[in-house]
Amino acid sequence: MIDVALLSVIRRWRLRDGLPIREISRRTGLSRNTIRKYLKSQVVEPKFATPKRASKLDAFEGKLKRWLEGEPRKRRKQRRNLRQMSGDLVALGYRGSYDRVAAYARAWRRRQRAQARLAGGGTFVPLVFAPGEAFQFDWSTDWAVIGGERMTLKVAHFKLSHSRAFVLRAYRLETHEMLFDAHNHALRVFGGVPSRGLYDNMKTAVDRIGRGKARVVNARFQAMASHYLFEATFCNPASGWEKGQIEKNVQDARRRVWHDVPAFASLAALNDWLEQRCAALWQEVKHPEYKARTIAEVWADELPHLMSLPPPFDGFVEQTKRVSPTCLLAFERDRYSDVMDTSPFLTKGISPGRMKVRIQSFLEASIMSNVITIGLDLAKSVFQVCGLNRAGKVEFNRQVNRKQLMACLMAHPQALIAMEACGSAHYWGRRLEAADLSVKLIPAQHVKAFTRGNKNDANDALAIAEAASRPNLHPVSVKSLAQQDIQTLMRIRSRHQHARTDAVNQLRGLLSEYGIVIPQGIKQIGRRLPAILEDAENGLTAIAREGFYTLYQDYLSLSEQLATAEKTLERLAKTNPRCRMLMRFRGVGVMTSLALFSAVGDPASFKNGRQFSAWLGLTPKHEGTGGKVVMGAMSKRGSSYLRTLLIHGARTVSRWLDKYDDPFSQWAMAVIARRGKHKAIVAMANKNARLIWVALTKGIEFVPSYHLSPA
Repeated sequence: MIDVALLSVIRRWRLRDGLPIREISRRTGLSRNTIRKYLKSQVVEPKFATPKRASKLDAFEGKLKRWLEGEPRKRRKQRRNLRQMSGDLVALGYRGSYDRVAAYARAWRRRQRAQARLAGGGTFVPLVFAPGEAFQFDWSTDWAVIGGERMTLKVAHFKLSHSRAFVLRAYRLETHEMLFDAHNHALRVFGGVPSRGLYDNMKTAVDRIGRGKARVVNARFQAMASHYLFEATFCNPASGWEKGQIEKNVQDARRRVWHDVPAFASLAALNDWLEQRCAALWQEVKHPEYKARTIAEVWADELPHLMSLPPPFDGFVEQTKRVSPTCLLAFERDRYSDVMDTSPFLTKGISPGRMKVRIQSFLEASIMSNVITIGLDLAKSVFQVCGLNRAGKVEFNRQVNRKQLMACLMAHPQALIAMEACGSAHYWGRRLEAADLSVKLIPAQHVKAFTRGNKNDANDALAIAEAASRPNLHPVSVKSLAQQDIQTLMRIRSRHQHARTDAVNQLRGLLSEYGIVIPQGIKQIGRRLPAILEDAENGLTAIAREGFYTLYQDYLSLSEQLATAEKTLERLAKTNPRCRMLMRFRGVGVMTSLALFSAVGDPASFKNGRQFSAWLGLTPKHEGTGGKVVMGAMSKRGSSYLRTLLIHGARTVSRWLDKYDDPFSQWAMAVIARRGKHKAIVAMANKNARLIWVALTKGIEFVPSYHLSPA
């Protein structure tokens, strides 16, 4: 049976790219009949179907089910356990084992619990949001008098989930253009962008609802979310409580705003009044949780936690449209006449047969091209672009300057664009993904194997394109701006650490030449050096004192910069939901959680937890030939910084293992006794890495189960 990832690739090749089944069979190594079977079944998540086999319990299944349903209604002392029920079945002629009875009872109870959850028997905990964490959005239908005419309006509602600050904006229609304009104005009023947006499954954002939280999000909406850098979260169908704040805001707005709305000359005047009315209500309405404070006061506290506001999102895109011989332009089921002279969309200097228009919409590119893979060799000014067709042959391999690059790549919207994971690769990856292009970043060591001939830009671009066609090559995930910011701060902090250590070592070495020794510990410099500089009897000359004072000022400045960077990183870790979840693992602190968040782009790109720990270099290195495999020390592949943080975290946990009696501590103590402390620490880091992968991939909230052992 094939996995979900391979089936997804097969479906895209066949249904989106139109590849023949023979070509798909050649690429994947699967038979054509197998590929036809999966395509015909329309299955998107293949599962192994367990065949129904005859069991000795089948004849007694009805009686056992009635017993299981009736036992809970009996008095406690009259109830039978499973062992007693199994004995009663044997007396009736059952010849099977007790394990079969127990397995049936477990499955029956599992189905009962699932039905209870579906019946609404669960307990719902009110959602609590951190400052700057999220906003909620919804549409409503209201009316107002505009230009002397009663008009039905579509009203966009925004609400910050922490401070409860809200904004209303009215439109005639519920289209993409209205949605984008509403976001531009609402985020401007809020003064920043929260980290997450909560939406229902509106048609302007979601093209198709999948299983669970899976959504096929509209490309226009994705481009807008990428521009503002917030994560869009869509509620489950028929689960309005997930964004209950904005649902209540729609109800409250009809009482507070629309009940006595005056008449307006234009829609713009109405929206200006709505903005002022909302700001006035912030000053009047008390916060539902902080009773003594108004919404405006809580919003002022939340404002520093919002992301900085980028320029307004531009939903316009230029497209070339063909004009008919009768001077008609067709666009979205409408036809426009006289565009050559009177249309405001006309760009001057275009021939009568074709013209450029600027349309308030994102249009799908319809350029037909044989190129399916593009290898892009990055540079500062001049880029090398190599295109391969479906047969793997070179269609073009040419140089492109920086201004022409995006236009060149946009001409092949169906092609996969591959780049080396090097400097500026993540910037270009984000920019290309925002343009709805497929991007793949390849580690440089994998590209080297495909390089032939001399080292030049043309051969490098060709090697990148050929490496991208390999199905088993693990790509690098494109980093978001939030991940890039965290990684930048962590590297600046590391630089400050090294610079401060260099200054302290130089101070110690130079002072020793004058017979002055400072005790170990970096804090001893700040405690002892001022007294040393003020001591007139220690033999230091005036020139030496001046030099040591300069180094001391460097030490203080670097310590201050280091403390500022660490405070910023700690604040980011506390406001990031994924980092907060990671810090619940033993041995994972602020720096480790931030390093994992910034380095691991998409954890689902790893097949399992062992592949993730192998990527971190925590698994044994092995060599084998002739069927004999020799396991060695850990491979030390991947990021040494991440691996060091996980191992040091496990080393800290190992000091307190004897204080706990949970299964993890007992297992670690057994490994220490069997293999030694240092190997056990690496094993603990490996286990932590696997658990972290499960939590990141499955979205499972980690709950610590350890507790102190009794004295």
